[in-house]
Amino acid sequence: MMDVTEHYDPDFIYTDGTSDQPFSGNGTGTGFKANAMQIVIADFYNRSIQRRGMVNTFSIVKFRHNTNGTVNTEEFGIPEKINSKEPWIAETPVGDWFYAPDFTYNSGMMIKYIIEAIARDGNAAICISLLPDGSIILP
Repeated sequence: MMDVTEHYDPDFIYTDGTSDQPFSGNGTGTGFKANAMQIVIADFYNRSIQRRGMVNTFSIVKFRHNTNGTVNTEEFGIPEKINSKEPWIAETPVGDWFYAPDFTYNSGMMIKYIIEAIARDGNAAICISLLPDGSIILP
């Protein structure tokens, strides 16, 4: 991730995880613990300041409590009420988080999901999985 930040200057970075933060070692059963996420995020924001003169970027770190500059996620879900206390993104895949053959795309469901997230003061991220050859087939 630091290589991508260094060479491509992204506007945001997104991480998934299995515990309170990605790359912590928690929930893996290995017993190894690390602070890699803090190092990656610090590098990302420091490079943003160096290149842009300010932090006008953000990070999405799943399974983490609200932190300055970090956007929280609602995987497969949308809050029941308007959530304006913190930035958040609703996220869902079209089908699954990975390629699966013979999936029928439901555009109406995706549009409704996006509208519901925005109506509750959030954003929406839709995962469209690549085919095994790296291409995308749109219906």
